Amino acid sequence: MKKVREGYKMTELGEIPVDWNVECLENIAQRLSGHTPDKKISEYWNGDIPWISLKDTKRLDKRYISETTDYTTEAGISNSSAVILPKGTVVLSRDATVGKVGVTDKKMATSQHFINYVCGENLHNLYLYYDFCNRKSLFKRIGIGSTIKTIGVSFFKSLSIILPPIKEQRKIADILSLVDDQIEITDNLIEKTKELKKGVMQKLLTKGIGHSRFKDTEIGRIPEKWDVRPLLEVSDRSKENSFIDGDWIEAQYITDEGIRLIQTGNIGVGNFIDKGDKKFVSEATFEDLKCKNVEPGDILICRMAEPTGRACIVPELSKLMITAVDCTIVKVDTNRFDTGFINYFLNSDYNLKRVVQFEQGSTRKRISRINLEKLMIPIPKIEEQKQISSIISSVDDQISQYESKKGKLQELKKGLMQKLLTGKIRVKV
Repeated sequence: MKKVREGYKMTELGEIPVDWNVECLENIAQRLSGHTPDKKISEYWNGDIPWISLKDTKRLDKRYISETTDYTTEAGISNSSAVILPKGTVVLSRDATVGKVGVTDKKMATSQHFINYVCGENLHNLYLYYDFCNRKSLFKRIGIGSTIKTIGVSFFKSLSIILPPIKEQRKIADILSLVDDQIEITDNLIEKTKELKKGVMQKLLTKGIGHSRFKDTEIGRIPEKWDVRPLLEVSDRSKENSFIDGDWIEAQYITDEGIRLIQTGNIGVGNFIDKGDKKFVSEATFEDLKCKNVEPGDILICRMAEPTGRACIVPELSKLMITAVDCTIVKVDTNRFDTGFINYFLNSDYNLKRVVQFEQGSTRKRISRINLEKLMIPIPKIEEQKQISSIISSVDDQISQYESKKGKLQELKKGLMQKLLTGKIRVKV
């Protein structure tokens, strides 16, 4: 049996300080329900009472929520099981996106997909918010259902919480809020820099650097000295499979190791997304199916939504790689074209909107490789291509730095929650 540290005691929720308690949440907070007023009755909607639904999950996990997608009315509340929640209520999603949490910044109501708590005098609402944040993995594990996860109300009726003295709760919440403040500041910097990148791309990819004379073309107004060519022409025709679709890899060919299979989900808008669910095929499969080799530095274009036509440059993952049939491999002729410039143009708002015109299919939209080949792109001299690519890349580097900082802050917050909310680290009050 594990020895309990001096000054601590063992409880059903683990080792906690002796002056802390474990309490049933029902005893220290009032649980209130949510509901959906009848959508068919117009008098119940477009009022002035914010109504939190699953449409608002992106607004949660950011401490306070003050705006919602839909608004209900007093009549809507009166003629349903919904209730008006006071400012400071902790709301938690128990359906679909299980475990999303927030604190109401004003009087609000919620749908039935939420469980809501009005904290009593011995429970600080931000402390409860962070406790719920720390239990996300539990909520996801408890949720049942093959398609839509749900946590039944019975689970919450017996839910217990580690409860420090109220002053210590406030101090813990203050410390975690400081980290959240930094995450929010960093998030804003990321968004502002992304907006800057859009503007820089729009200017450089249409006006270039230092041009004063322009001409009208099939892709719009561009510098007079630039050319317009089909995408096919940027490929290095001296290389095998220089502009070709990937391979049809069925489930029985997938292995846990071997040659990396790059999937459509790995292709972001301009960047490679290295997801956790990596897939591979064996060398024997590679040979038997005569798969096309993908090399670091190739551009992969996803022919499926969303968005159709997004592209990324393949990073150095391994010597041998392949890709899915809905991805087109482009091996750029680097003697005449800058890979970064081509990739930035492919992912520009202008080009992605243009690709939509070539989509086919009633259910799963995609663009054919033949239509991809015909996409016209602007071509400056290679020196200017490299200059433009370098400028946009410097903005990307700044975004990456901010995202790295955000990731470190999130890890710090996670570690602090695990230690502060269990008393492993005590705070002075």
